[in-house]
Parts: sequence; structure tokens; C-alpha cells
Amino acid sequence: MGSSIHIDVFNRFLGVSTPFSEQNRIVQKLDELMQYCNELEASIKQSESQNSTLLQQVLREALRKEPVEARTAKSQKLKIATQKVVYT
Repeated sequence: MGSSIHIDVFNRFLGVSTPFSEQNRIVQKLDELMQYCNELEASIKQSESQNSTLLQQVLREALRKEPVEARTAKSQKLKIATQKVVYT
């Protein structure tokens, strides 16, 4: 059947006889809405993928192991830089 709703199926569902032009208008609108839903679904999947990638990067950075000497050296440089800013 695809993404479009066939008019005969729609007629059986409603059980009424609506004008053909109205049936076409309804089917066209439903097709538009289905396309919009498909685009939203794709956008959500892309956002989920980007969020997952970002989370992995944040965790990688947070759990990255640096040697103690590197952390101590950074800490000392930060103290010295802070003292220079405060005293100058």
C-alpha cells in the first residue's frame, strides 16, 4: 500500500460516500502529514545520534587519565598565572 492511503480503503473505513474531490483532498493532506512525520522521525534519530556522540566525548574527556606529574604541573602553572593576574 505504501505511504499513501488508497481511496477505496478510505471509503471502506468511513463507510460513507464523500465526493471524489474531497476524498482526494483528504488523502493529499494525510500524505503531507505522513511526510512530515517521517521528517520528524529522521530529525529525532539524527539528534539522538549527535547526543550519543557528544556524551561519549564528554565521558572520554572526564575519564581521561593524565599522569600525576602532568596534573601537578598544570596546577602549578595555574597558580602562578593566577598570582600574576592578582598582583599586576
